[in-house]
Amino acid sequence: MTPPLPTPPQPRITRKPGWAGRSDRKEYWTTVGVIIAAAVVLALLPFKSTAAVLTVAWTYAYARRLHDLGRSAWLQLWLWLAQVAMVVAAFVVLGPQALLTSPSPPNAEGPFVAFGLVLFAALLLQVVFTVWLGLRAGSPAPNRYGASAAEPDVPMMFD
Repeated sequence: MTPPLPTPPQPRITRKPGWAGRSDRKEYWTTVGVIIAAAVVLALLPFKSTAAVLTVAWTYAYARRLHDLGRSAWLQLWLWLAQVAMVVAAFVVLGPQALLTSPSPPNAEGPFVAFGLVLFAALLLQVVFTVWLGLRAGSPAPNRYGASAAEPDVPMMFD
């Protein structure tokens, strides 16, 4: 009679799922890739609420990564406020009528180009924030947001 096979050890889940957990760099960049792929697919569909869906997804990714760095997820509020302030400032300076009507006279594209530059600056700000979060090493010890994401020690820029 043969002895029964030993059962393999069961993995312990040490990281919190959901908004309160922590994401290491690998999980973060995977999430960023999924969000970008979803943005491309959603851009091809005729839905109006894609910006809200993507904002929630980015907020989720940023929150978990900031938690891994030992920082509050509320830190990302500065990014969102800066982007909203840039767009509001463009409306105030350029005037909403100049942006909402089609340019018909010669050289009337100025407000559209200026507003496009403001939107580009807001996007660039988000790209810089996204890359900064992805390059920073997480805190190796458990913190108030959960156990360490246990990523290997890989020297990265900005550590």
